[in-house]
Amino acid sequence: MKKIFIVIFYFSVRSSYPFPNGWQPLGNGLSNYATSMYIDSNNNLIYVGGRFDLADSIDVNGIAAWDGNRWDSLGGGNVYNQLNFAITKYQNQIYSDGRFVLGNTSNYGASFNGISWDSLGDGVNGPIYQMKEINGDLWISGFFYSAGGNNCSMLATWNGATWNCFNVPYLNAIHDFHFYNNQLVIGGNFYDSLGNNVDIAYYDGLNYQPLGHRIYGGTSYINAMTVFRGDLYVGGYFLTANGNEGNCIMRWDGNQWFDVGGGMDNRVDCFYVLNDELLVGGGFHYAGGVYTGNLAKWNGSQWSEVTPSKILGEVYAIDYFQNELYVAGGFWTIDSVTVNHIAKYTGPLEIVETDITKNIFLSPSPTHDHLKITSPQINIHSSTIFDITGKLLLNKETNAGSFQLDVSSLAAGLYFLVLDTPKGAAVKKFVKE
Repeated sequence: MKKIFIVIFYFSVRSSYPFPNGWQPLGNGLSNYATSMYIDSNNNLIYVGGRFDLADSIDVNGIAAWDGNRWDSLGGGNVYNQLNFAITKYQNQIYSDGRFVLGNTSNYGASFNGISWDSLGDGVNGPIYQMKEINGDLWISGFFYSAGGNNCSMLATWNGATWNCFNVPYLNAIHDFHFYNNQLVIGGNFYDSLGNNVDIAYYDGLNYQPLGHRIYGGTSYINAMTVFRGDLYVGGYFLTANGNEGNCIMRWDGNQWFDVGGGMDNRVDCFYVLNDELLVGGGFHYAGGVYTGNLAKWNGSQWSEVTPSKILGEVYAIDYFQNELYVAGGFWTIDSVTVNHIAKYTGPLEIVETDITKNIFLSPSPTHDHLKITSPQINIHSSTIFDITGKLLLNKETNAGSFQLDVSSLAAGLYFLVLDTPKGAAVKKFVKE
């Protein structure tokens, strides 16, 4: 197999770039590990949460914001303890996990208006692990049993004034949730009333039930979920030895679970879809038998490292902003560069070109209205187009070695074409003008 290197993005002043391996710290970094990250692209701010009390030499108490030059404490941060699992933006305010002392309440969760923090009513009575805005409401999951002073197990919504609780029939914690095929899927470390671990379930409109099957293993759990090329991917800690289809990562196609290239040798903590590839972070060193460090990528058929440098410490969060890749976690250094738990990558990313891909040709390049695909050696069963965020835009059954796709309705930009062949998937990039 031949590996090629292409430059996907560059540092703005490359001749004066002081970090030869491509990784760069954000100031002097953080005093302890980071567990969450949110990028506010409208205001060019990167919010980071975790178990740290300092960013550079500034007291920040579990949450801080980076503006590209310096860190900010967000009004003193989480003043009760230094731990923050979730950050997001809702109704033009920053929302955060953490236990805040605000007036007479010390419940978990608060909002920041740019000057001061305010409670979410009576809040929830335990840690918040995930926050997402869905259909105008802020959805919150975690390890709690009340919200707004009412009984509420692990999942609730906040509309800016009041709480709405879900009657989830499980106990313990929901780490992540996702809507897949218009159904709510929850993942975490939870069990039923008989003490049987479940860890992954969906709501069918009437009841919650395991998705395909429960996650097997007494110490198993789900940390993160995402959709990649139309399938639901889940990551956490679980093993094929206990009866699961994969090791620490599996794929659900709507009907059954599948292994993902052999999986990882230890837990998965986070996902990010970039350039039609799935980036995975966690506490592992090997992905599909490939030594990747704690950051790896999956192209739909094989695993590889994301950068030539290996991160040898937990990666809890991944994001992408202004052509730079950001990671946060439990690491102190990357190669010889001291980064202190958060870093950005500005060097070339490695991609792998397979023999299948090399024998498939696209024209014209760039294209305007139609894209011609030519595969002299094998027929292509189907063709799927994704944008750079991983959103599926077009799917067509082809079963031919030469055909055209109508791309006239696509906006100008970079796209990824996934071609299903008898020898596996091939991924090609093209530009629409």
